[in-house]
Amino acid sequence: MDRESFHKKLISPLREAMYDFSESEVLKHLDKLFEQECVVRLCYPLGEIVGAENFYTEVYKPLYAALPDLERRDNIVIAGPTQEGADWVGCGGYYTGTFKEAWLDIPPTGHQVAMRFHEFYRFEENRVTEVQALWDIPEVMMQAEAWPMVPSLGREWHVPGPATQDGIVQGPYEKSASSVSCKLIIEMLTAMKRHPSEGGPEVMGMNKFWHPKMNWYGPSGIGTGRGIEGFRKWHQIPFLAAMPDRGKFVDQITYHFFGDGNYVGVTGWPNMIQTLSDGGWMGIAPSGKRITMRSLDFWRIEKGLIRETGCWLICLMSTNRSGWMFSPVFESLTRRVPVLIRKQDTHSNEFPEMSEYQHQKALVLQYYENLEAANAESVEEVISKFNSTDLHWYGVYPFNEQIGVPAVAEAFWKPFLKSWSNVQRRQDIFLAGSNEIDHTDWVISMGHFMGYLDKSWLGLPAKNRILFLRYAEFNCIQDNIITRSSFFCDLIGLLQQMSINVLPLQTGSSFICPGPRTHDGLLFEPQDPQESARTLELVNRMIGGLDKLNKSGEDCPPPESLAETWHEDMIWYGPAGIGSSYTIRRYQEQHQYPFRKGLKDKVFNGHICRFAEGNYAGFFGWPNLTNTPVGGFMGLPASDVPADMRVVDIYRRQGDKLAENWVLIDLPWWLKQQGVDVFERINKILTI
Repeated sequence: MDRESFHKKLISPLREAMYDFSESEVLKHLDKLFEQECVVRLCYPLGEIVGAENFYTEVYKPLYAALPDLERRDNIVIAGPTQEGADWVGCGGYYTGTFKEAWLDIPPTGHQVAMRFHEFYRFEENRVTEVQALWDIPEVMMQAEAWPMVPSLGREWHVPGPATQDGIVQGPYEKSASSVSCKLIIEMLTAMKRHPSEGGPEVMGMNKFWHPKMNWYGPSGIGTGRGIEGFRKWHQIPFLAAMPDRGKFVDQITYHFFGDGNYVGVTGWPNMIQTLSDGGWMGIAPSGKRITMRSLDFWRIEKGLIRETGCWLICLMSTNRSGWMFSPVFESLTRRVPVLIRKQDTHSNEFPEMSEYQHQKALVLQYYENLEAANAESVEEVISKFNSTDLHWYGVYPFNEQIGVPAVAEAFWKPFLKSWSNVQRRQDIFLAGSNEIDHTDWVISMGHFMGYLDKSWLGLPAKNRILFLRYAEFNCIQDNIITRSSFFCDLIGLLQQMSINVLPLQTGSSFICPGPRTHDGLLFEPQDPQESARTLELVNRMIGGLDKLNKSGEDCPPPESLAETWHEDMIWYGPAGIGSSYTIRRYQEQHQYPFRKGLKDKVFNGHICRFAEGNYAGFFGWPNLTNTPVGGFMGLPASDVPADMRVVDIYRRQGDKLAENWVLIDLPWWLKQQGVDVFERINKILTI
């Protein structure tokens, strides 16, 4: 028996065990077939897994639990060597069963579902050493009526097997015919890459390679295109219009081509790189970011022309950051694991539209629940459970920027929990969304910690009365774990509650800042994306106006300039040391004018995170601003020392204007840059 036929024979028992799915049989054949350190590369969110047992436990076991009558149906099985001499087996078909339990947070339908797959297995010495596999998870979402993206341009349907019903290719291996088939596909792809950089559609010579009745079976979200016209209209033209630099980065990608008779398989991880620069694609706005694509294809050749192809374009990844996107095709293609929320309606069995951020919210809320139950001895373990080992934590002075879970625990959480007791996190605002700076996913929480300061903390004496520590926290979620976090808190506000005054009288008022007037700031439920977009547009317009004002040098703008984006009765909840103000006129008198006249050389440095959900939005920078005191602001004399300001802003939009704004500034850090250490002052005051 030839080598290619033998490899197909080796994989056959595993396929049979998955047809009448048996856990013990599947495990047995996986263990027999896979080399011990076999690397399994799967589409998001399944990820990369090493070893047969882990592959089953992390992938098949949850799927089997969701579909207890799970069944695998192959309609393509081919094998062959690549030009480089690697041996591959390619399998295509679909998994099916009754969707009874949630899977990947997709709600069960109670009906049979089908999920198309392309799986490629690389053999060395008759053992599988690598797997590259794409499962059409969006197809399951669509069947659950939970697809979060725009409708497909192409035809969505249950993609059939080959028209000739000969996709499970029998031996013996035909080397010559296979080589001819492979050569045709390579020539066709080479010609296609000439467009648009070398000319119009004519440079691709599609009529030379494609059958007039060809079918291009694209992945769910793109759909099927019939004939050259259908393929170009429903996929190629929108694809290349959005990413015209396709084919320019071939030195950074990998292809594995192999043929088997009239069939050709190609896999790569990744095998495409291009920039989403023009127009948009699949409802994804152009980001100008370079992305990589994984595509696993099967091609069937009939009479020297391509008659059918099953092409998958599933996972996109930005090359300038770690993590995945889920709304540019699962962002945004797939960083974000979508989570579906079932309507709590006793009179209806309908499912609502998909919410892209419910999973991220649930993760953070669980984290907070665990933190509240922790103590100084257990808190590091809690942080480790929900945060990456190399967590990047932006902490205000004196906690400072920290890298890694142990450092974060030692800098803030352990001392905090040793000193404070009966701590409650009392949230006023809670939202999640996609950061428009880098398209990562973030969750914002704002409110107060309430508790008793039973032991000295930061040089502050114990206090036998309720204290509130105002805070704002931003958490970045990547691959179901927190990777970056900013923690702002109003330490000067805490001092004021303890009657410790380290600064001159402030221009605004101080009190325990309330939550939104509308009492709707806890966005636990999914929000209307259109309302989110309206809020973000308004905030950005307001930021643009401030930046323009900074550059103009005008220190006392008229109220009318603020009224373009703010309600007349706006409320500005500033940090202690500056205080809060109500109405545009009083805000300008009590904060804007003193701030602008007391500081010069104001430079906007940008933000790390900025997004909106529903009527709420938030951002922070590290630092947001740089400025230099000219005298008077917060009682400081003039200085030639530029200082950075780290700022959090959270907004509530009402109608077409901003109604409330909660602001936290790392004032102790800004003051320290001016030679004023608040905590040194505390020690001096308390020891006098």
